[in-house]
Amino acid sequence: DTAENLYRSFLERRALASNDELEIEQLAALAADLPDAGFLAKEFEAGFWDRKASQAVREENRDSALLASIQALTLATSKRRERAASLVSDDYPYLLTTLPGISREAVVFDPIGMVLSSASGAEISQYSNTPQGVQLREPWAVTALEVSPLVRRVIVDRQGEVSRIGLTLNISHARLADLRIKIIAPSGRAIEVETGMDRASDNDDIRIPDQQLRGLLGESLSGTWSISVRDESLGVAGQLVGWNLKLNSQGAVEHFQRGLNIPDPMERETENIWFDPSGRYAVARAMQSDSARIWDLAFAEPRRAVALPESEQLIGLDTSARRLVTASQDSVNLWDTTTGDRVATLQIGAASSRVVLTPDRSHLFVERRGDVESHLELWSLDDGAVAAEIVVAGVPALVAIDAAGGRVAIADFDRAVRVWDFQTAELLGQFDLPAQPGSIRLSADGSTLGAVYPDIGLSLWNVAFPQQPLLDERDSGSWQLAFSPSGRLVAAGRPETGFQVISCNDGRLIGPPLGVRSAGQAQDLLSFSQDEQVLLLGSADSVPRIWRVPVAGSTANVAQQSSTHMIWSPAADRPLIAAPDGTFVAIGDPAGHVHFVPSDATFADVVELSEDLSFVGHNSAVTLLGVAPSGTLAASIAADNSLRLWRTRSGEPLPYIVEIAGAPVSQISFSPDARFVALISGSRVAVIDVADGNIVADYDSGHTYSGLTYAAENDLYLGAQNGSLQLLSRGDDNNWHMQQIWQGSEGIRALRAAPRGKFLILVDQNNLASQFFLADGRVGDGKLQFPSDVQEIVFDQNGTQAYFRTPRWVHRASSSIAGLTWADALFVPRSLNGAGIVHGNGVSPSSAGRRMYLPVARNGYVEFVELSSDGFGAAALFGNKQELLQEWRDRVSATPPEGS
Repeated sequence: DTAENLYRSFLERRALASNDELEIEQLAALAADLPDAGFLAKEFEAGFWDRKASQAVREENRDSALLASIQALTLATSKRRERAASLVSDDYPYLLTTLPGISREAVVFDPIGMVLSSASGAEISQYSNTPQGVQLREPWAVTALEVSPLVRRVIVDRQGEVSRIGLTLNISHARLADLRIKIIAPSGRAIEVETGMDRASDNDDIRIPDQQLRGLLGESLSGTWSISVRDESLGVAGQLVGWNLKLNSQGAVEHFQRGLNIPDPMERETENIWFDPSGRYAVARAMQSDSARIWDLAFAEPRRAVALPESEQLIGLDTSARRLVTASQDSVNLWDTTTGDRVATLQIGAASSRVVLTPDRSHLFVERRGDVESHLELWSLDDGAVAAEIVVAGVPALVAIDAAGGRVAIADFDRAVRVWDFQTAELLGQFDLPAQPGSIRLSADGSTLGAVYPDIGLSLWNVAFPQQPLLDERDSGSWQLAFSPSGRLVAAGRPETGFQVISCNDGRLIGPPLGVRSAGQAQDLLSFSQDEQVLLLGSADSVPRIWRVPVAGSTANVAQQSSTHMIWSPAADRPLIAAPDGTFVAIGDPAGHVHFVPSDATFADVVELSEDLSFVGHNSAVTLLGVAPSGTLAASIAADNSLRLWRTRSGEPLPYIVEIAGAPVSQISFSPDARFVALISGSRVAVIDVADGNIVADYDSGHTYSGLTYAAENDLYLGAQNGSLQLLSRGDDNNWHMQQIWQGSEGIRALRAAPRGKFLILVDQNNLASQFFLADGRVGDGKLQFPSDVQEIVFDQNGTQAYFRTPRWVHRASSSIAGLTWADALFVPRSLNGAGIVHGNGVSPSSAGRRMYLPVARNGYVEFVELSSDGFGAAALFGNKQELLQEWRDRVSATPPEGS
């Protein structure tokens, strides 16, 4: 028995230390002679996958963590099933499939055919989403036709001008529509002629009608006259047997007894490919001739070659791809994609280089920019004329149009966007934006305006109500938005936190954010399918994914709120902060008010509160909130950089407003006894006495501050982007003194003082966390590296556990004299604007201080979710391990291309 126990202990220690799946299998085999070998083998395997899952969550690799957690169900426990459920969370049930990363030069998505196409050189790779799942199509190559014309010349040595002209051709060809025939005068002037016949033999005399030749009247007789015959389609060969050009009744004749072969075009692969924005078509241009071939990507078939001069700029294809639209120096040309003929020329002038098609592809949108005023025109492709025009002052910064060109949005350089009715030239509304937009968009019906501010945020507006946005999000990141084809929905967000589907009618959130992934990857994909049932998200070169679009639920809650004042926004974007013990939430609104709502309040309570406004706060929208450690006071910052303080129990503001000069306030912190409130704005730090609102300290370091924290009532520590750690302290003389106590090699991203004030936790710009011991003035050992930006540091009430919140994860680490030791991490719902981790939920008093919660938007209002691996209230993941593994492998793992 002793030997057996030692042997078991030896195997268990080896299994616990092993990180190799093959070794685990070998250890399980060695345990085969022990009495409970089956259980022991499962324990070895489950423990191995537990470690794999733990390693993956530490790296915030959600997919690997989920698959490893399911593998650990070899020995299923409720804890293991809860952990797997927490990784599935509320968004992964909407995930349909994952595509392989596409490291290609161009990637386009066809929302109608549900085909994702990418090009590398001439090679096209495609994935199609079918009822049977995602299918990898056989790769194929795009080709263009290198066309070599047959050219014949005759010399005329007579003087004078052409007053009469005639042309007779003898051509043998079974498909005359494939030919493009030109007559070229000595001056270089050329006209194209049509035979008017389907086919001809060498005995047929084809007389070209005189009206086709009128363009050459008045040309000089003397010089070289040429005929050019091009065959622009494969498969049918032909010959030029003869031609007779009569100039002023005298003929210039060539006849060939055997006929001259009209060169067949050469089909060659080309890398000169232009993709239509619809994702359905591509145009391949020949490398050595003026030929362009239109390809239907849905069927991998060419439609027609067009004799397109190299100087022509491609604009797009109209509805049903009947016409190819191109621009030359002063005109826009329309080409019939069936015949290859140029069917219309629109004399637009110099503005032709800025012409775009309307999203429905029925009109051209033309900008004529001037220093004093700019003319915006809508040209009908069918009529070839201006259908609408408006004149605006100055030069627009950005312009957007709706699907049919009924409305146009114009962003100026004063952070304002004006939306006009294109037909009546009526101004429908002016939208005063919080920042200068980098891009603006209108929904298909023109009822909703979206604005994206690079690395700042985005906003969404109902054009009929320009006073308040439907959605206003602020944070750093690569923000994007895309409207659905009908304009009923919009997907908006950034990769770090996911893309939220939102109702354009009222700004209501629909389902959870989708498509969470790491930032910094190029070529983002964001597109709805035509039926609005599917959403393509992700990066083209890393995990592009197809998601089912969530279905909107009841709108009853939204309808109940006051139309003139809503405390809680349907978009859940209002500034919000919870009391440290979670007993209430403070919500700031655009009218400058701050509302204090108990955590157990219902939505009906919020509606009632919105009808009873007793106090006036700021004169502009609230942007930032803070709460004192005791929960008795709160601070608010407005868009005009004013500060107000509030008594949280009564909801009354203190009788003063503090105006903060300089950059916008970015962070607020109360002293432990709530006597002072400190704030940072750019390179400045200010300390305000709560009793009277006086600014008792105001320092400008010249370096941008990134964080602040009180370690004691009179000791305020500040971290700067240049890596310096500074102390602003209040002396016995009541004066505040600034000193630098440490200089790091990297900028400081965040900092937080431990509850007993003996050390700080610093996180640098590379997300490396360490302890700074105040008594020694040194950085300790035991550092932690986080995989994404740390946004918040919170201690438990004993100071032995530290929580680090990144955009969608919360990491827990132990904190001791030995340093920081990572414990675990959780994938969490997206936090509310400004909300942070708190020690209670205000509903279960027994949990206060022992459990940690995060306020999130759920079921139309605020919920506190406990930071534990129980799936955040969701049921544990039940089912057979192999079935679960197969299901989630199919969803989260990309199927590699065949042969790779």
